[in-house]
Amino acid sequence: MSVLALAPRAGVWAVVAVAAVGTALVTVWQPLVGLALGLAALTFALTFRWPGLGLALALLTLIIGQVGRIPLFGSEVAILPNDVLIPLVVLAWLARQLVDRRLTVRASPLRNILLIVSGVLVLSLVVAWLSGAFSNRQLLVAGSYILRWFEYLALFFLARSVVRTNTLWSWLVFFGLITLALAGLGFLQLSVVPDFSAYVPQGWDPHVGRLLATWFDPNFLAGFLGFAVVLFLSLATERVTGRWFSLGVAAVAIVALVLTFSRSGYLGFMVGFGVLAIVRARHFLSLGVLALLVTFLFVPRVQERVIGIRSLDETAQLRIESWRNALEVIADHPWLGVGYNTYRYVQVRYGFLDDVARHSAGGSDSSLLTIAVTTGVVGLMVFLALLARMLQSAWMAARLTRDPTVRALGYGFVAGLLGLIVHGQFVNGLLYPHLLEVQWVMLGLLLGCRDQEKRV
Repeated sequence: MSVLALAPRAGVWAVVAVAAVGTALVTVWQPLVGLALGLAALTFALTFRWPGLGLALALLTLIIGQVGRIPLFGSEVAILPNDVLIPLVVLAWLARQLVDRRLTVRASPLRNILLIVSGVLVLSLVVAWLSGAFSNRQLLVAGSYILRWFEYLALFFLARSVVRTNTLWSWLVFFGLITLALAGLGFLQLSVVPDFSAYVPQGWDPHVGRLLATWFDPNFLAGFLGFAVVLFLSLATERVTGRWFSLGVAAVAIVALVLTFSRSGYLGFMVGFGVLAIVRARHFLSLGVLALLVTFLFVPRVQERVIGIRSLDETAQLRIESWRNALEVIADHPWLGVGYNTYRYVQVRYGFLDDVARHSAGGSDSSLLTIAVTTGVVGLMVFLALLARMLQSAWMAARLTRDPTVRALGYGFVAGLLGLIVHGQFVNGLLYPHLLEVQWVMLGLLLGCRDQEKRV
């Protein structure tokens, strides 16, 4: 390797060395700041050296969840641990790609639609700024969520670049261990902190006797667990080696899913499971129906939640009210909406809310309505096109591959995403940070393996 080829990489390590010295000096005066900077520099250096390690660190933030949440701007926005770690990981990966002269955008079936969706999100916020209806601080808060969109989207490209067909199963095992860890933390939380009412002043809902784990919300966690169950059941239908691991993860996750007592989670899982059963193993249908009947008959809380759908309990009424509020605003701002993630301020203006600090204030209880109210009909159409393209890409990868693990991931992703789409019509799940991370990483792993097969 020539000196010229080594020069860019040496330059990066020189910057890291200078940063380390600077961190040591800062630590003398501000130990906590120095520690934070040191960890950031270490994360950057490790990811630069081993990009796959950076992706693994990003996935581990799923276990941390909402723990360590830092409110900003009067609790209008919060910084999560993943909001700090993921940008570092992405920047280090981009630096490595630049140094290795591989910083190119590979042809992808999602490239054009991703550009269009991202452009519409930015355009909606520009229109909101030009309208003069929002303060600079409000626009800054809204803009931070667009940065978060790009942050999680970058994980798709990172996962796509680091995965290899012979390492895919290892990544899926790692994801399975994360699923088990979250379920385990949920069981622990249910026994130690079954009543979350004490955390209402911090903006959380007063859930009692429901599995939340570190996500602090049973509905979003239920969406994740339903996706994981479907994915690992799909893997169990294809792989002989590792089948018992997949079935074990699915079994633990489905117990945790039941204990969330989330109707949206149940419905999303049933859709995903039904699609998987039709596509891969129709005998799953009879087993699924039997399991649902047993759960309904022997878990009284499940009976209560299901019967509550027919009687429109308080939760269902609040959800319907949220939909009506969103439709009213959409009628007034049909084309480009009120601006991406400005809905919390609009809700106060319309008299729907009196506190923008509530964690659910930024969206409607429906992902598609949230997209429509913030980016208009234009945004809704391109977002639906993105979902369709994601499903089509995963389906084609599953149909065309010769590798059983890739095939199982493809069909599992299609079924799981369809479940999340249904789940997301009752909570704003499709835009929830942790669920976005799972969607983009899994799709990146799938299409990365398919890219490798095409090159062989």
